[in-house]
Amino acid sequence: MKIASLVEIAHGTLLNKPTIERVTGFSFSAKNTRRGECYIHLFGHLGEINLAIANGAFAVIFKGDPGDMESESALIFSDDMGKSMSGIARYLLLSKNVVITIASEIEIAIAKALINDKKCLINPPLDIAVEALASENDFCYLCDEKSDLFFASFLQDQIKIGEVKVTKETLFETVIAHNGESYLVQISPLFKRQFANVLCYAATNALKINFSRQIELNRFNKIDVNDRAIIFDEANEEEENEAINFIKRIAPWAKLYIAPKNIKITYSDIRKNRFDIAYINGVKRENFDLSAPSQTLF
Repeated sequence: MKIASLVEIAHGTLLNKPTIERVTGFSFSAKNTRRGECYIHLFGHLGEINLAIANGAFAVIFKGDPGDMESESALIFSDDMGKSMSGIARYLLLSKNVVITIASEIEIAIAKALINDKKCLINPPLDIAVEALASENDFCYLCDEKSDLFFASFLQDQIKIGEVKVTKETLFETVIAHNGESYLVQISPLFKRQFANVLCYAATNALKINFSRQIELNRFNKIDVNDRAIIFDEANEEEENEAINFIKRIAPWAKLYIAPKNIKITYSDIRKNRFDIAYINGVKRENFDLSAPSQTLF
């Protein structure tokens, strides 16, 4: 890449008149920078710029005051390293024709727990993404719609719909059959569709998976109090209806209490109601006040 093009895609300012005309790649480690690369200085002392140049960097992108630094390598100042990284990521995505797979937040959380493979980057921060894109290795990228890597529809692909055979289910655990084996997975069957999609993605990309990992979701979490379950959810109206119907299907014997929405609710409030399962939407489990005059629900 020519220096002029590098300055443009990094949204930077060239501070000198380098004799160098182009760079061959990117580096994030001053110590490991190779001849011809552009060193991107994100963290640490600005003195590392000198180390990178000594190791052969043809260009350096940085934020800060370089002082009276003189170099035949290109010194490129950035007043917004995030913007610079985004520009470089977009250039690399286009040049390598990498397709990013879009997944939901639930699928991303499942994938982070389930996929155990270094060649898959799941919602990577920009520095990790750029480093991977600049390397000679091939990676697959699974991101949610908030990712900074999304900018062109032709470089995006929706996660494919998969199928999973469920042999047993409770409110918060799922037993599945996979490749002739049976696995107990710590995830509610409420999310088996998203779970199946992630399994399909892993199989399509030949990724290693680990069923024993704990899957942490921002939905349908519970605490147990006196043999009763209190379920906390962060769901829209459609998701809430789905969750309530799911509870009724899996636990038809249970007396279900559905807490009012959009009000601050505490343990003292719900303990006045008789229930086996309480469903509270819009309150995080960690923010729920368990204090009460009495230590029992009734």
